[in-house]
Amino acid sequence: MPAATRYSPRRNLSIREAALVTGVDVKRIHRLIDDRLLPKKVCRIIEGRRMLPAYAAPMVCFGAGDGAKLGKELRLAAMRSLEKFARESLAVRPGATDSVDLAYDEGNIHIDLSPAIKASMEGLRRLEAANERIVSDPAIRGGLPTIRGTRIGGYEVAAMAKAHGAGEVLEAYPSLSAEDIDAAVIYSEAHPRAGRPRKVSPPGSRLRSVTKIALDP
Repeated sequence: MPAATRYSPRRNLSIREAALVTGVDVKRIHRLIDDRLLPKKVCRIIEGRRMLPAYAAPMVCFGAGDGAKLGKELRLAAMRSLEKFARESLAVRPGATDSVDLAYDEGNIHIDLSPAIKASMEGLRRLEAANERIVSDPAIRGGLPTIRGTRIGGYEVAAMAKAHGAGEVLEAYPSLSAEDIDAAVIYSEAHPRAGRPRKVSPPGSRLRSVTKIALDP
């Protein structure tokens, strides 16, 4: 994926994007919000949809994991530490997660916050890299998401990869890379297409034979 990928800690994520970034399922994130297990100020409603700023991703990871075992006051205190770090340090280049070392200490209590930060930073990088590779241009296929520099549909590639595997996609579209396929899959999960999933066959596939069977009356 592009080494120069960067992102803003204040960029808003849909709940589905937050789920992809954190590895916490959509229903669990909604439950964290409903049960007020996340700080109120990070829970936003934009155009009727729940959204979370990117810097809240570590809080989601923590709230669904170790944070769920803590009392409310201790959990929120630890989340404030996560928020301060995330606001200041999430917009970093790949490789920075190796040096993350963050913990919350209170008396005899020591809480390692590094896993939540590392998982979130990696998830955000993967999402942003996918958004850089999958683009929409009104002049290309009516604005449908395509692999950058091609007319190949991102949703088509994702559906084919899920149904037949990445190897078959590369055979059908030799100009693509493994990173393009990964990006298409990530993009399709973060931005699912409305309606029922379409069945996708590799290009050039055809019906080989038709057999008629007489049914007894």
